[in-house]
Amino acid sequence: MRNEKLLGFALRILVFLAVIAIGVALIFVVKAVLYNQPTTPRTEVEREIMDAEAAVKSSPTSVKARIMLSLAYSRAGRYNEAIEEASIAVKLDNNNATAYYALGVARSRAGDTEEAIAALNKCVKLNTGLADVYQQAYYELGEIYMREGKYKDAIKAYYGALSEGPEATYVVMALARAYEKAGETKNAIEQYRSILDYDPTNQEAKDALVRLGVKLKK
Repeated sequence: MRNEKLLGFALRILVFLAVIAIGVALIFVVKAVLYNQPTTPRTEVEREIMDAEAAVKSSPTSVKARIMLSLAYSRAGRYNEAIEEASIAVKLDNNNATAYYALGVARSRAGDTEEAIAALNKCVKLNTGLADVYQQAYYELGEIYMREGKYKDAIKAYYGALSEGPEATYVVMALARAYEKAGETKNAIEQYRSILDYDPTNQEAKDALVRLGVKLKK
């Protein structure tokens, strides 16, 4: 009888210790899930950020690395960090058009409209021969003006973008929308038609022309 009691007591001790061990293991698992940082990027943007952060760490005074990191942060929605990196790039080289472009993009995404316009205007005025950068800067200006309801300014900006690359269909589409919003129907129709000349299957342009009363050939 005494042996049976001892055996029962020992079993209870073992069960108690097993429960404690399981509890401790669960705590470590939860901590690992909650606090461990991922070692590999899950998205393309995360990869861009990791690469750019590594470039900045390797060369803190590299304007190119700061710009890359700023643009990556903007794509990830981390606008304050994007502004900080672009501002550093501008301080490192205040004649770098791409640095001002990155700053303008970050400011625009953050809702800092006036600061964004100032940075983008600085970019296009530097005129250092970077057609792609200038086209994107003008386009970004146009998008800001569209959001602000300043359609005339948007039209002017989109023409600036097209001066750097007239084949950019997305800019022509933006220009057509701006004309339509400004009530300049004839010009809007002309731009929508030019899109169909380049891409006869463009449904957005077709829908816009129908909306503006144009009968399309079937």
